[in-house]
Amino acid sequence: MGMMSQLSPLDPQAKSGDGAVSANSIVDAHQFVTRLFDDIAVEDAPYSYKALADKCDSVDIRDALASLSLMEEYIREILEDCGYSKEKCKKISNRIVRGFKTHDEVINIDKAKKLGLNVIPHSDFPTEWKLFREWLAKYMLQSADKHVIRFVISENLMKQSELNKK
Repeated sequence: MGMMSQLSPLDPQAKSGDGAVSANSIVDAHQFVTRLFDDIAVEDAPYSYKALADKCDSVDIRDALASLSLMEEYIREILEDCGYSKEKCKKISNRIVRGFKTHDEVINIDKAKKLGLNVIPHSDFPTEWKLFREWLAKYMLQSADKHVIRFVISENLMKQSELNKK
């Protein structure tokens, strides 16, 4: 992992009006409004509290929670296929989906290690990184809706993975 391979948190987006909003933001907003009523009864609450509470849509909250859970499930499946323990998969997936304030935050190699991901520094694979930089230089400034990187998993890695599962 190097400068060109930074990760980001995974945060599903939900439709909201003409745009999209973070599922985490919907859940956080609901929790914020709920906490407003921790020390005050609804009938004694200021109008602003009640107005905020009225804007919380239970269907949106349920959908946001379901999206976050589904995203965690997808991440757990991927991590399990990579040989991580079930406990580690649960911890990492929760932190990647729910552990960051926004999905704009960069997860560099140090943060990836703190999350529990098994990352290897780019300096261990100079030939592969040279090839990747050449590919990136060729396509980086070209306008396109997507760029696809295809890769092949070596047979040795597949055999090692099978041995680890046993």
